[in-house]
Parts: sequence; C-alpha cells; structure tokens
Amino acid sequence: MTFGRKLIWRKRRPITERHGGTSMFSNPTFARKESWYLFKKIAGDSVENNVELRPTAREVVKECQGLPVAIVTIAKALKDESVAEWKNALHELRISAPTNIREVDDKVYGCLEWSYNHLKGDEVKSLFLLCGSLPYGDIWMDELLSYAMGLDLFDHIRSLEEARNKLVTLVRTLKASSLLLDGEDHRKYYFERRDSKLLFMDSGNKSHPCLFVVREDVPLGGCTETDESKCVSLNYEVVHELPHRPLSPKLQIFLLQNNNPSFNFPNTFSERIMDQLKVLDLSGMAFQTLPSTLHSLAHLRTLCLDRCNKLRDIAGIGELKKLQLLSMVGSFIQQLPQEMAQLTDLRLLNLNDCWQLKVIPRNILSKLSRLECLFMKSSHFQWVAEDVSEAGSNACLSELNHLPHLMALEVEISDVNLVPEEDKFFQNLTTYAISIGFFFLSQKEYKASKRLCFGVGDGSLIFRDGIGKLLKKTEELQLVGLEEVCQGPILKSLDSLKFLKVKRCYGLKILCLLSMTRGLPQLEKMTIGGCSAMQQIMAHERESEIMELDDRVGIDLQPFPKLRSLKLHSLPKLMNFGNFSSEWETTSGGMCSQGNLHIHLPLFSDQVSFSNLEMLQLYNLSKLKEIWHHQLPHDSFSNLGILRVKDCPCLLNLVPYHFMWSFKNLKEIEVRNCKLPEHVFDFQGYDDTNIEILPKLETLKLRELVGLKGIICNNEKSSSTRGIFSPFMPVSFHNLRCLSINCCGKENKDEGNVNIPIEDGVLFGEKVSFPNLEELNLHDLSKGFRI
Repeated sequence: MTFGRKLIWRKRRPITERHGGTSMFSNPTFARKESWYLFKKIAGDSVENNVELRPTAREVVKECQGLPVAIVTIAKALKDESVAEWKNALHELRISAPTNIREVDDKVYGCLEWSYNHLKGDEVKSLFLLCGSLPYGDIWMDELLSYAMGLDLFDHIRSLEEARNKLVTLVRTLKASSLLLDGEDHRKYYFERRDSKLLFMDSGNKSHPCLFVVREDVPLGGCTETDESKCVSLNYEVVHELPHRPLSPKLQIFLLQNNNPSFNFPNTFSERIMDQLKVLDLSGMAFQTLPSTLHSLAHLRTLCLDRCNKLRDIAGIGELKKLQLLSMVGSFIQQLPQEMAQLTDLRLLNLNDCWQLKVIPRNILSKLSRLECLFMKSSHFQWVAEDVSEAGSNACLSELNHLPHLMALEVEISDVNLVPEEDKFFQNLTTYAISIGFFFLSQKEYKASKRLCFGVGDGSLIFRDGIGKLLKKTEELQLVGLEEVCQGPILKSLDSLKFLKVKRCYGLKILCLLSMTRGLPQLEKMTIGGCSAMQQIMAHERESEIMELDDRVGIDLQPFPKLRSLKLHSLPKLMNFGNFSSEWETTSGGMCSQGNLHIHLPLFSDQVSFSNLEMLQLYNLSKLKEIWHHQLPHDSFSNLGILRVKDCPCLLNLVPYHFMWSFKNLKEIEVRNCKLPEHVFDFQGYDDTNIEILPKLETLKLRELVGLKGIICNNEKSSSTRGIFSPFMPVSFHNLRCLSINCCGKENKDEGNVNIPIEDGVLFGEKVSFPNLEELNLHDLSKGFRI
C-alpha cells in the first residue's frame, strides 16, 4: 500500500476584492471561438462532422459561457454519446436552478452539478462528497483512505490494500470527469473550483451525508445546525471552542484540525459528538492527554492524532474496540500503553516521525493480529534483540512474525543483529521502506513503493531467506557505507530494481562486474557519489564475459537497457564508467590495473551503449578529462536531453563536432566551474558550409569557465580575433531560448588572485545566429570580449 500521495484542493489564483469580509473571485473565460475549439478537441471531431449533432453541441458550448472547467467537464462526459444524450444534457443544463450563492458562478454550479449527477455509482459520488467536506489545503491519499475506511465507504472490501485499489480507481473516475485534476507532480491531485463543489452536497440525495461545514470565512456562530448533519469540519484558528449545544446525533465524521494554543478542549467532548461517530481527526491539538470520555465512542473506526506536539499519554485508547486505523504522525508520544494490545481489530498503525517514542512494551505488536500496515519511519525507536527477556523490555522485530496480514512496513533498524533469524514477515510485504544499519532512507524521490536501504559493512544479511525475497521485488535500493558490492550477490537478480543509489562507500573500487548487470534489466535511475576509492562503475574478470552477454564482442553492450538518468558525483579516482579492452583489466581482488598508466580513457567507451539515457549529471570528478569516446556505438546517447557538468577541473572538452547529430534530442547544457575547456563545441576538422547546432537545444548555461576562449572552436588558426561565438562558417542555434554566460574567460592565478583576460575577443560573430533567443544573461565576462 502506497502512502506518499496526496490530493490538493487548489483554487486558481483569484482576483480578489474585499467587501465587508466577502471574497469575490473572477474566473478566466474563453471567447466563443476558443471555447468551440477546446470543446471539439476533447469531445472529438464528430461534433463538427455530424450535421445532426453539431447545432446541439454548439448550444451546449454556449451554456458553458467560456468557462474552461465547464467546457472540459461536459465535453469529456458527452464524448461518443448519442444525439439524444446530447439533447438531454442541453435540457438539464438549461433548467439548472440559479444558486444565488456568493463566490460561485451559476453556470459553473450547473455544469459541475450535471457532471456530478452523471457519475456512475454511489461509491464515487460518496468519495466526491467526502473530499468536499475536508479542510482547505493539501489532502494526502492516506488521509483520504483513512476517512473512507472509517466511514465504510466502499462495498465488499476486506483489506486496506483492496480499499487503496478501490480508491485509486475512483480517483481515476473523478479525473476522467474533470472533477479531479492532476497536480503538480505524480503524487498530487487537486480540484478545480472547490468552493462550488460544496454547494450541491445537500441536494436532496439522502443516501449521501448532509454537511455542516465551518469554513475559514464563516464564524462558528453563523452556521445553521441541522439534525441531518453527518460531517463537521472545524479546522481554522478562528475557532476557539466547540459549540455549547450538542451536535447532530447522526454525526459520523468530526474533523478538528487546530493548532491554536488557546483552543478550549472540554473533557465532555465525546458527549457532544454522540456515539455514532466513526471518524475523528484531532490533528494539531494542544492537549497532553486524551479526553477522559473518549472511550464512549464505541463505533469509532478511525482516529487521527497527527502533530499533537504536547500529547504524552493515550491511556484509555484500549476501550476503542472497533478502532481500525490509528495515526499519530509527528506527535510527541513517548510510549504506547499496555492496553494497546486490546485493539485486536486495528489494521493500520502510523507512528512515523514520532521521534520521542521510546517505549513499546514487549508483546503489544504481536497481539495486533489483524494489522496490515505498520509505519515507524523516523521514529528513532530502539528495537531490542530477540533474546533480551528482561521485564519491561522493548518490542523486538520477531513479534512481526505473528502478524499474518502485514502487507506494508516502514521501519528503521539500527543494527543488523536485531533482524531475527526467522524473518518471514518480510516475505508478504507489498509496500515497504526499510532501512538496516545506521543510515536512513532519504526523502522519497521516486514513485517506488518498495524501498530498501543497506547501511551495514557486509552483505551477510542478504543470505537470509526473507531479505533475499525482499531484494528480488525491491524497486529502490540505497547502499550506504558498504565495503563490497561487486564481490557479493547484492546486485544479482534484482529484476524489479528501478532506482539505485550508492553513497559514501569509501572502500569501494568497483560497483559491479559486467556479468552482474544482467540482474538489473529494469534500472531507470542510478546515482553514485561520495565513494572516494571508486575507479570504475563496471569491470569484467575475463574476456569471455563480454561474449556471454553479447555475440558481438566488445561492441554495443547495453548493460542497463532502460537507464534514463545517471548521476556521478564526488568520485575523485573515477577513470571511466567501464572499459573492457585487454589494456584495462580487473584483478580477482577487485583492483583495477592498466598497462600504460599515462593513458587517460574517456568516461564512456565505444563498447557500452546508453540508448535511452535522458539525463547525465557529472559533478566533482577530479580525474575526468574526456566524457566521450571518439566513436560511440550507434544510437548511444541519442535520447540525451539534459547534460550538466560541474566542478570537473581536468575536463578538456565538452561536445566534439561529430556528436552534434548524435545528440539530436539535447535540450539543456549546463557547465560550471571547469577550468580547462577553451571551447564548448569543437568543429576542428569539419568542413561543411552551413551548420545547425543541436536542433532541440533550448538552454545553454556557462558559469565559471575561467579558461574559456570560445563556445565554438574553428579552423582559422591565423585569425587574430577569437571569441565565444565567432565560427569560420555559418552556425545556427535555431531553437535556443535561453543563453547565460557568467564569470567566463578569466584565468585566476591561485596565489596572486590576478585575472588574465583573453585578448581582443568578439562575443557574437557575424556568422552565428540565434533566431528564437528569448533570454540573454551576460555577467562578469573577460574585458577582452566585445559584443
């Protein structure tokens, strides 16, 4: 189960006017022609080509009145429908009653209401209404899942994993209806016009909860109480106390997310919200203990106590026999009470970021026999070894073997010896973030739901049956502080691995042997850094290894066929990625040897192909002199889109002329703090009369290239004028949009800090052109350059 995604309720940035505390929002609109074009693009060409349908379709577009959200919503819903469906939709849109509700355009309301009414199934409608009841701001998917499970929103669901799959499906349905839009990255979604969504939640459909919602701009005393209310949301700092009157007896979900220290939280709290409550969210509250009457909530299924930074004691929680989901993320709880063992129906326990948690009494976790998800990332809880049996001792990992339903686990294990010999609880995990050793998983950077970090000195742990099976399905692997990788089986049979990060492995000379790369067929991103002894990424022990991997010996090997991103940084002894000629061999001990020590090899040889690589980042590689071999395999780097090189003091050149057409997809080049390059593009030996350089290049950034004499190296050896853009033949940077050159062309003497500018240079020669340049940034260049 993945718990790193969130929904975002987001208004478009409004044009706001204040009239007695009322906000008025102006929606952007399209002209009639633009509206029809957008509508036709989404609904399909049939709206134009079908003579019978076209008049009705145009009338439907008029009803949208140029509002993008209305156009998109209705066009998607009516695509491929019959003429009768179109005519009925037009009728329903026209008879939609005006709302007379502030901040909401009647047409927006009518279009969204129509889209909502045409959602298929009560589950997706209920989810939409639940979303509308939640507080403003970011809404995480795990939060939404907790609420939905607490309300028993989904039919025929037996586990949290099934509930998550159902939620993903319903979210996709809302997206297809344009009631939910994609967010700014893969983890986010948001609603367009959240305000209007709240308006038709009490539209008369008794199968869905009526809402009693306190919003930021509405004082608590101004809200109308209704006996049918099933949801109350009080989530703003303007609320200082609960209503003195009892709330609805049908109340099922109560959200009180409040970090106002002056909030008066009464002990009679549970008496006011009645006993039918299923979901209670008290996140951010400033109480030290739970309300004494909380145990009377006999039907409570979800309890959220996130970010309660004064909460120390949760005594009494054992009385909540039906509790299924308990979340205390970021709370200051110091120990779990013994009575936690009574929560035998608990499915999810989230203790992430509870960094003051010190005590989990032995045999509490093992009693939670229905637990499916246990999250303890960044809790700093100290597990104890299995053989420690003193009275009052902490929990041990072997207790997890008694949880047959455990499917999701996030945990940090400081010592490899704490992992029990019998580790069968690893085998059934479908989602995990597990760190073993003194290093912790970094913040989630990728879409991986199966993450593993080894920070131990040897690979003995992987011979355990549970860990071995875990490795085979791991998607993201971090190796920190290891002395050996290539000599052990860690990188073997990682069929599912997509993201590999290796850092601070100070004794590591080689990452892996060539034969082992067969176990990484899905690898998409590789980051290697801080390995001070590393000389090669790949090496081979014998010539026959190449033959075993490819019939063409030494030619066009693709050890990582799906690799899209490669980052190499802080590798002071790195000489190349992998070279397999007879002059360069790997000894049985993993050492690299070379016949001629004075030969410098390019980082990428002519033997290894990277046909799908999209991003290459090379930082702080002190021995790097050349990046590319003069004859790369066919299509190698043909998909490269971003090239960034920083702090490589020995680098001689960046892009030779014979690679200009190989890098046909290159969009961005950034070079920084490389002392030796005199040119970025080397055209020496090329005699064409007209050149279009890197046709897709949009951004070129050069900074702190003190030895730079020109972007383009030409053949005019006798020319007295040298410059950054002064080629001997016409050159066009046709697609370049942004050009930035800072602190270039000035050589600094280390001791005297004296600048030696280049002599008599022309910045832009008459034979170079930038027909689409939009942004030019020139700063602190040599005084010898003339524009």
